[in-house]
This record gives sequence, C-alpha cells and structure tokens, in this order.
Amino acid sequence: MPSPPAAGSAVLGHMSPLNFDAFAVGNRRSHYSQSQAKNVVFSAYAQRFQAASGRAGDERNDMICPACGAAAPDDAKFCNSCGASLSAQPDGTPHAVTTESPVVVEPVDDEQTGELRVPIDSTTDELDELALTRLHDSIQTEELKQTIQITTADEPAFASQVVWADDERPFDDTIDDMPASGIPIDTAAATQVIPLDHEPPTPSSGSATLAAAVVDHEPTESLAAQLTVTSFIGIVATVLTVIALTADILRISTTAGAEFADVASAVGLKTGVWHVDNLGSNLIAVGLLGAIGLVAGSVGSILNRPWGPGLVGGSGLSVLGTAALTIGLVEFPVGAARNFAASATGEFTIEITRDLGYWALFAAGGVGLITFFASMNDLLIDRRAILNPYVHALGALIVVVTAIAPLVPVVGSSWSANWLLDSNEGWPNELMIARLVQLGALAVGGLIGFLTVRPTGLALAFGAVFPVVIATMSTWLGLGVLSLAPGYRNPGGTAGSPTNLLVGASVGCVLVLAVAIAMAWDSHQRS
Repeated sequence: MPSPPAAGSAVLGHMSPLNFDAFAVGNRRSHYSQSQAKNVVFSAYAQRFQAASGRAGDERNDMICPACGAAAPDDAKFCNSCGASLSAQPDGTPHAVTTESPVVVEPVDDEQTGELRVPIDSTTDELDELALTRLHDSIQTEELKQTIQITTADEPAFASQVVWADDERPFDDTIDDMPASGIPIDTAAATQVIPLDHEPPTPSSGSATLAAAVVDHEPTESLAAQLTVTSFIGIVATVLTVIALTADILRISTTAGAEFADVASAVGLKTGVWHVDNLGSNLIAVGLLGAIGLVAGSVGSILNRPWGPGLVGGSGLSVLGTAALTIGLVEFPVGAARNFAASATGEFTIEITRDLGYWALFAAGGVGLITFFASMNDLLIDRRAILNPYVHALGALIVVVTAIAPLVPVVGSSWSANWLLDSNEGWPNELMIARLVQLGALAVGGLIGFLTVRPTGLALAFGAVFPVVIATMSTWLGLGVLSLAPGYRNPGGTAGSPTNLLVGASVGCVLVLAVAIAMAWDSHQRS
C-alpha cells in the first residue's frame, strides 16, 4: 500500500481522462473510487489555497473518509459527507493530508515589472499547477464528442477536410469512444506555409477535394447554350413558314376562250398563280412576325432564357392561325373555278393545282401547334418570380374580348353564322373553320400566357397576341390593297373593315403587354 505524502505538500500526477479509478500521489500510484479520487484531489487543493490565504491553522491534520474519500477533522469520529465511521482506518490508507502553517511574508516589489508579488514555494507550486492543468484538460477532454482530424496530401493546408469520428451514430452524451490521447492534430498540415506565388488548386487541377466541394449556384441564364426540343421544333416551324409565305400556293389555268368571258366574270373566275399576298395584302407581314418570333424564341431557348420557350409557343399559335386563315381563303378562287366549270357550256378544260406553298401552310400550322405543346413543359416548370397578377388578369380579359370581337354579328346576321356549315354568309366552310381556329389560337395563347403570371407565360401571350394586333391595326389604317383583320370579317360585315370593338380591344392588348413587359423587366432587374 502506498505511504501518505510528505507533510507540507500534495503532489498530484496525471489522471486518465476516462478512468478516475487511479491517480498518482508523488511517484506512487493509488487506487480509489471515482468519488474518493475527486475528493482527495480537490481536498488537497482546498487545503493548499487555505494555507496560502492564511486561513489554515498552525498545523492541521485532516483524515480521509475510507468510504467516500472526503476530508474530515482529525478528531472527528464520523464523516460529515457520508456518515461513515472514522474510528478504524485500513492499513495503508493515508490518514491525513498535512499542511504547514504558512509563513506570512510581505509583498515585494518586482524590479522588472514593478508589480507586487508574494514569494511562494516555487517547487510545490509548479507541481500543483501542472496537476491542476492536467486535471482541467482531462475534464475538457471528457466533454468532447467528435474528433477533428486535419489531414493533408499534395494540396495546401486550406484544402484539408474535416472528418467526423462517427457519422453513423446519433449525437449523445457518451464518450466511450474518445481516445485517451486526446485530439489528434496534424501540426505539419496545420502550420504549412503557402507561398505568395502559389496558385490555389482548381477542380481541373486534379484536386478531388475541391472538385467535390464545387457547387454551381449560377442562374439558369448563364448555363452553356444547348439545343432543346422546343428550340428545334421552333426552327423547323420557321423554315416551313418561310416556304409557305414565299412559294406558290395555287395555280389555276383553263382552255376556255373569250366566249366564256361573261361566265367567268359572273362567277369571279381568275386564272394564274396565287401567293399569300394575293389573298390578303397584310398576310405576309403577319406571317413574318410569327416566323421572327419563332426564331427569337428558339435562340432564347438555346441560350436558356426564361422567355424563349414561351415566345416559341406563342409564335407557333400565331403561325397556326395565319396558316389556317390563308388555307381558308384559298377556297375562294378554287370555288370560283368550280362554279365556272359547272356553269359554262362547251368544250374546255380547267386545271386547279395546289402547289408547294399550300402544303407548306398545312405543315407550318401543324408544327406551330406542336411548338405550343412543347413550350407547355417549360411553362409548367417555370418557378421564377411571380409577376403582377392584376395586370395579367386584365390582360387575359382583354384577350378574350379581342378573340370574341370578330364573332359579333352586325346588322342582318346572327351568331350562328360563325359555326353553321353552308351558312348564308357566302364564305366557304373551310374558311368558317379556319377563322375559328385562328381566333381560338389567339384566345388560348393569351389566356394561358397571362394567367400563369410567369415570364414564360408572358412571352407566350406576346407571341400569340402581337401579330393579331398588327393585322387589326393594318386593316384599320387601310395599309395595303386588301388587308384582312383577324377572323376575316364579322358575320354580316365587310372584309377589310374591323369593328370598333376589335380595334379598341387590340389597342388594349398593346397597352397591357407594354405594362406587363415593363414590370417583368423591373422585377428581373430587382431580383
């Protein structure tokens, strides 16, 4: 059994951070319970501090309770902490920790620092301070829950990683896996000096650590250009639209002579080659606006602009409406040729040829519809900042009025003339269907575009509405020989004479689009 420490000092050795069962007294190792060890340690320090402050007696012997390790007066029979008997001490157990009465000395002036200090026993204090420091470190180590390891490879120190000791277990208050040696730190890596001319590693330089840590937070607009489905279909629709606007769409020829001139004039027969502008002087301009919208929207989609897919879809609906109206107007000269063949008597031939441009109109209209459905995918996933809902609600309302205005009958007609076949309006059934397609594309594009209240939807509404507005205004201003408004004409009305309701609604569309675009731009700049 270890002997008690020499009187006048209590030298404590290093304590294990995980096991308080053993600690060192002097150069010997004693075994106590956890509570005994703590009480012995702090009892020794309490006596030391009391002695230093002059509160201790001339000489004082404190017994140690064998049950709990608490200090007790030498004349006590029972422990004040646990109540155990102190009459019989086991052999080898230190009976007391003895301190000598302190020598009262006057403070002296430090010649170097000018401060007042009390002379102390340097040997004892150094050992006590060392024991107290180790005890403090042990308690702090006990409270640590993770081990931080700083590692280094070929990279500079700032590329080191933080590795958690145990990622799979939940955070708890146990420290059973804490290493007794404390926190392992790679001091070489932590103190590595980086030269000023050293270039920081980049993901492309082979640094796996930095490459894994790089996260791209740039906006969608800055992504690399790529060809999307919407942009590809938009380009195809543009090519078909240009072909339809420039190629021959109809050719009519006959062998009938001058003797049939009266009959030809009565039925309105005309021979020759027809282009789009022969059916309506503003149709090429309206069609080109749709083609320009398809090109701009396709480029925007390739460059990952939010308005790109919407503009492609809206322009596709505009091309669909223009192509449908043109196909319906083709039936006027075709119907006149058929009436001439049925009315004239004699030997003659009449040939009606629908040329490349005619079939390109069908293809352009069909692909234009496909572009609209392709853009709907981008419209539904658009999660950008919402725009002003009141302005967009007003825009949707004005678009509905614009689409309904050409259907309003004038004096002498009725609403049913808009959908009844072989009506008394004198237009072919194909034209009646075509005008409904054009007005329906306008309403769908404007409503969906405005009501989504998103940048993609606003571009969709612009692409569908703006060409129709240009057709209305050019007809109202009398630009061209025979400009045609949307829907050709109102039931009972005259071609080339839009109603005031249609003109007013078209002006309203322009104003709402201008305000909505300005507010969207302002919102984009603020964000």
